[in-house]
Amino acid sequence: MKMFLRESKILLIILILSMSCDEGPLGLVCDNSMDPNCPNYENPLAQIVSPPSPIEGDTIATNYVSFLWSGVQPSSDFQYKLSGLNDSWSAWDSITNISYDNLSDETTYTFYVKEKYSTGDDQQTPTSCTFTIDSVDPLATIDIGPDEGDTIITNHVTFSWFGVRANSGFQYKLEGVDADWSTWGDIKNITYNYLDEESFIFYVRERYDSGDEQNQISSRSFNVNAVTGPALVMKKQLVQVENNNSFTIEIMAEEVSDIMGILINIVFDENILEVSSIEQGNFFGADNPDGITFITNSVTEVNENGTIEINSSRLGGELTGMSGTGIIGEIKFVVKSMTSATEILFDTGEACQMRDANNDNIFINDRIGTRVELSE
Repeated sequence: MKMFLRESKILLIILILSMSCDEGPLGLVCDNSMDPNCPNYENPLAQIVSPPSPIEGDTIATNYVSFLWSGVQPSSDFQYKLSGLNDSWSAWDSITNISYDNLSDETTYTFYVKEKYSTGDDQQTPTSCTFTIDSVDPLATIDIGPDEGDTIITNHVTFSWFGVRANSGFQYKLEGVDADWSTWGDIKNITYNYLDEESFIFYVRERYDSGDEQNQISSRSFNVNAVTGPALVMKKQLVQVENNNSFTIEIMAEEVSDIMGILINIVFDENILEVSSIEQGNFFGADNPDGITFITNSVTEVNENGTIEINSSRLGGELTGMSGTGIIGEIKFVVKSMTSATEILFDTGEACQMRDANNDNIFINDRIGTRVELSE
């Protein structure tokens, strides 16, 4: 009986040990990495992941920074703090990333993080990363938009940009479209529509909360070639104007070849707009100023029915047709009363024609009108 009890006690001890240990060929081996009594136990140790985190000793040219970290155990919690900004530890939490902005220039910070197991064991010496925010001047960087000197084949363009600091303000303008700079704001992208066939320069600059503004303005020049001729084009394609104010559009022959005459029919809303004058352009008379006809209906008639008719041609001798791009005429409008946008358009039928030196019809590939909007 005594022998039996002794053997039973031994078996019981082995059974208890086997609940946390596996039996190996040479005896009992612990297999719980969170149990400090086991040989394969690993101390809690948070690891800072770079990128996106800075590396030890980095100098950063922005006033914002992000940290990402991982731990030994997937079920761990973490505490963190940024010395130099807030010396208090965060609460224990399972999050593994944090971002800071509005950091001070020419200042050194140290980020600390430590891991705690679900068993309660926590990292005794925090993992750290020391970095410096270096003072840099405001600088808006254009990251989306045409490259310098590019020619785009659409009449719209989008620009996007970013600054040195996350909370900066920006001003922008498109030379040839915007009369003045935009107001300062946090907008970081802009789209321009209805661009004419010409060259443009886009400008943008950054301003810090401190009031420091970018001295050397960021810019991007580009060209628009969205119309494939032969075409009729109104310039400007977009007009922004107030009620009772006037504006002038140019009627252009675009990318034509050997053209001797042209018939143009333009329609508009006579309840919103009023024509004050129709003037001859210089395209047909470029090399023969006296050899040109330019016939239009009267301003009174135009304003009665909202239709403008222009008939212009080259005259005399052995003149050849005109080629290239030029102004057929100029029309001055006055906004009578407008509450929403309106359009000035070329007739899409046979009322618009081009003729060559043999009086043969020239196909008109495109007809681009003008959109009129109220100024903001």
